[in-house]
Amino acid sequence: ETYGSALILIVWAFVKKANAVKAVQTLTVLALPLVASRSLMSHAAALREGAAVAIAADALHSIATALWAGGLMALCRVLFLATKRWPQAASWRAEIVNRFSRLALASVALIIATGTYQSWIHVGGFETLANTDYGKTLILKLVFFVLMLGLGALNLFATKPLLKRLARAGDNQPSENKKSLRRIAVESITGLLIFSATGLLTVLPPGVHAVHQAATLNRSAISTTATGTAQPLMSAEGARVKILSPAPQQIFAGDKVPLKFTLIKGRRGAHVHAYIDGELMGMFESQQGTLNGIAPGRHTLELRVVAADHQTEL
Repeated sequence: ETYGSALILIVWAFVKKANAVKAVQTLTVLALPLVASRSLMSHAAALREGAAVAIAADALHSIATALWAGGLMALCRVLFLATKRWPQAASWRAEIVNRFSRLALASVALIIATGTYQSWIHVGGFETLANTDYGKTLILKLVFFVLMLGLGALNLFATKPLLKRLARAGDNQPSENKKSLRRIAVESITGLLIFSATGLLTVLPPGVHAVHQAATLNRSAISTTATGTAQPLMSAEGARVKILSPAPQQIFAGDKVPLKFTLIKGRRGAHVHAYIDGELMGMFESQQGTLNGIAPGRHTLELRVVAADHQTEL
């Protein structure tokens, strides 16, 4: 937040100058670490092994998505201004689209590579993809991505040559300009849908962990304790977990609850799953975190030590 605030102030200072093109280019590069920083709070950061590679892949995925989908919104805005308010020559628009096409192609290649890797580590298999909320949301995101890819191909092989033809002919036809603008606008709107699906993925447990939730629901039908927790659990084999915060009867304002605990893994323990009223709300490798989206009211918090298979509760 501090880094982002500083960039805003610098941008505000530079846009007041007449010749600030180099400054804006530099600030664009400086903004990329801000985009990548959310990866430090992503599902990738919770992995027990290979977290560094997963975080790097997530960061590259975020940057590439920002450059393509986010850049499309800027491109759409620029072309709108060049068509409606400050008319520019067709050659100018053709050059802008040509430059962005090169950036978009590189971004798409990165998105496909890093997205495939992330799907592999967070989903695990086709069964999980089809039977978990995380997997279904990911399928929705993939549908939007394929649609956006198709629109991108249309702009690459139809809109871009159209603008080049207009530039060579020195023709500034309003109808053709509007057609190219509409196509790019539709592609940018699809990018917004991808951002929305991505936002939903960040608040859902990854598919490999959601499998554990289904197993818990199945066990709860067999036997329940007075507190509503499923039994029986497997032998602890030295595993123990103790909640340090929140304290019993503690009251919170808002839907976020900070969590701290001590964990002894024993022979088979790998991590901890947090349940609110019997519903899986988070997975924690480190001994602290935050539970998000907690509804108003009185709740029961339970932590369970889980083996590396994400299903065996100790």
